[in-house]
Amino acid sequence: MYPYHENKYLTFGMSSFGVGHIFYSASIILFLQSSMNVFAEKYLALIIIFALAVILTTIIYFASKNVMKLKYGSFAPLVNAYSFVLLFTTMLSIYASFAFTTLPMFVLAIGFVMFLISDLILSIQYFGGKQMDKKLIFFNHLFYYLAQITIAMFIFFV
Repeated sequence: MYPYHENKYLTFGMSSFGVGHIFYSASIILFLQSSMNVFAEKYLALIIIFALAVILTTIIYFASKNVMKLKYGSFAPLVNAYSFVLLFTTMLSIYASFAFTTLPMFVLAIGFVMFLISDLILSIQYFGGKQMDKKLIFFNHLFYYLAQITIAMFIFFV
């Protein structure tokens, strides 16, 4: 709509979705804390998930930059911060689905995996110069809306 504000929209979008993922992570951690009695059981998993998110963020960033030739420019710090938050939330939801073995947590994990796929496609569009690629637009929207519906189903179950 206003191409000269594109950078502001992208910054605000990533920031607002990142904050949303932080709130989801916090709620998942509260669910986990209420069900786990042993101190080490609560925090060891969080430390491992945190470390894995850092490692995967680094690998994905360099692979996408060097292998896929995505150009992040001045967005690199924000992309890495957002990627870390999204990966942490996704892995935390997957861990919670195994810790609780309940349908709502499994649904939430599926939602975040689809959200991650959607954002990976979106990064190809924005940073790979393929914003108007019809196939990418279709698959981005498909995974995004399925993710939102699935995450909303989790909220309905809880």
